[in-house]
Amino acid sequence: MEKKSEILRIVVEDILRLLAEEGKKATSEQINQEAKASQPFILEAIDTLIENKLISSDKGLFYLTPKGEDAAENILEKHLFLERYFKDTKGKKKAHEISHIFEHYISKEVLDNLKKLSTFKGMGSSLSGLKGDSGFITDIDLETKQFERIISMGVFPGEKIRVLAKLPNGLVFKVENKKIFASWEIAKGIKVLGYAEA
Repeated sequence: MEKKSEILRIVVEDILRLLAEEGKKATSEQINQEAKASQPFILEAIDTLIENKLISSDKGLFYLTPKGEDAAENILEKHLFLERYFKDTKGKKKAHEISHIFEHYISKEVLDNLKKLSTFKGMGSSLSGLKGDSGFITDIDLETKQFERIISMGVFPGEKIRVLAKLPNGLVFKVENKKIFASWEIAKGIKVLGYAEA
């Protein structure tokens, strides 16, 4: 279960992205449809955005302020890049869904790595078949619940990955400073480009 502060951050980012996509203004109804959170979270996110002078409201419409435009553009740019990155391998609809998940978790460093890796998209092998022990994640091809779970643990395309141990029922790998166990089924869905191949 995600912490309240994490859910609030995600709702805030969703509202900013929506406003950027909709020409800097949106109705409460549009925000409610996009945010996919309970009403108390949406209202708290709106209050937070107004307090931080990122949005303003007038006659039932919400507008980006100049300060909000900068924040919204960064979120939208990240979303659109991720959508383009995954469109060829996942299809337009799935790429859009994936981007909605990734945009909230991916750091600037990982995004930069992903931009560099975009020329290697579709290349590499599954983590279970990685030659050597280190590489970069180029794709994650798992069913939705497994995909969301692995993303929530900080495993993204563009991240450096190192296999620490292979076990009978899966493997242990390291991403950043986190050690993670993945079953062989999940490891097959994580596509990796070894350092020697890049």
